[in-house]
Amino acid sequence: MDYSVVLFELTPEGKYFYLSYFMGRASYATSVTKRKLLTPGKKETLPFSNTYMSAKRLSKGSRIVILVNINKSASEQINYGTGRDVNTETIKDAGRPLEVKWFNDSFVVLPILK
Repeated sequence: MDYSVVLFELTPEGKYFYLSYFMGRASYATSVTKRKLLTPGKKETLPFSNTYMSAKRLSKGSRIVILVNINKSASEQINYGTGRDVNTETIKDAGRPLEVKWFNDSFVVLPILK
């Protein structure tokens, strides 16, 4: 599966300010040189540390909003999860629909200075 993580500042006035974006392939999340396929039913950690960072002073009372998404856009390469080269996959190769479970012990570490 391919996933993306987008970070926003949500100001006290209800406005969103874009901070950072990451897009990656889960099978390469821990190493860009060695592919490791996900195991169905096994809990996995998906790091996203190689992304662009922003330097911005957050407004008092702001919150950080994180949007995690599974990429299924027709305008992007879609990973159908066969384990083969994604460039050769088509919708005909797709098997049972992907089921992703997000757990309440998930967390994100942000390099924030006070």
